[in-house]
Amino acid sequence: MQFTKKQKVAAVLGAGAVAVAGGGVAFAYWTTTGSGSTTAATEAGDHAVTFKNVSAPTGLFPGDAAHGVAFTINNPGPSKQYVGSVSASVSTITNTAGTVWDSTWTASQKAAAVCSPADFTLAQPTVAPGDLAVGDTAYTAAQTGMAISMLDSQSNQDGCKSVTVNLSLNANRS
Repeated sequence: MQFTKKQKVAAVLGAGAVAVAGGGVAFAYWTTTGSGSTTAATEAGDHAVTFKNVSAPTGLFPGDAAHGVAFTINNPGPSKQYVGSVSASVSTITNTAGTVWDSTWTASQKAAAVCSPADFTLAQPTVAPGDLAVGDTAYTAAQTGMAISMLDSQSNQDGCKSVTVNLSLNANRS
């Protein structure tokens, strides 16, 4: 079959119209408005620090010079912790037979003790207030001035022979 020029033009125009209508780009979208919120939380920040690697001076005797005490403070938290000061005290005095003095004893028990903190001088540590980094921070006796010595009471101190003086260290916020 042979098409006339008119039919050919009509066919081309019709095909073009179909192509434009069928092959055109179509799109649609939604419009909206809205808002939202979220939260951020801080960590508790109150991780108890611990003391470790406290040096243990040995060989104390009445009238002996002071022996320096070094220690390490461990901050187990995920962030810095503020330490204002460090204090030290005698918590117990023990020997191979057991406890000869304990800070938790009653006054009469302490008075009857054959060896007590009164037989020793404990120089308090001086630690500059500040943020304590995560992990271990070591302090030497030279840095802090912490030291222990045995006093010479000018009386029998045999009750203090071969004892271990256990120290308690505390980190304070102020």
